[in-house]
Amino acid sequence: MKTFFLWPGVLAALLTTMGGTMFSPLQAQVAPGDQIPAVQPTLQQPGLDNVDNDSTQLLTWVCRYQDKEIAVAAKDIKGLQQLMNANADWQCAQNIPMIPDNSLSFSCESSETLNLLTVYWIKGTGKTSYMKDWMNALANNRKMVCTVRNSNLFWE
Repeated sequence: MKTFFLWPGVLAALLTTMGGTMFSPLQAQVAPGDQIPAVQPTLQQPGLDNVDNDSTQLLTWVCRYQDKEIAVAAKDIKGLQQLMNANADWQCAQNIPMIPDNSLSFSCESSETLNLLTVYWIKGTGKTSYMKDWMNALANNRKMVCTVRNSNLFWE
């Protein structure tokens, strides 16, 4: 295998002969007749940030059982509640909790519909056992694809 080195002048000449397109800025691609909405009128629509009654938004629940507390972000938690209440009586209510930075969490999404579910362990004993069981049940019984937080610390 041969290795070639290019001096700056040779590299510049090579790029110039290639049309100089390698380092040109990106240009927006718009077809003739396309309507591009202006930002200001879009932002001034009434109720733009009112998502209280929007069923497409994720909701947050806090669930408790004995000394344990979790937070769940999802559109609906009926399926998860069925799994949770198979062996314990978890009580859930919509709420916005304080989630510790180092809390164990996992997320699952359905391959059939766009449906994301994220569970955060807030406090209590048995977190690894409970979270592992729920995640495996969602993956195996409900055909969801799940990931555990901290599986790639590069993104933290």
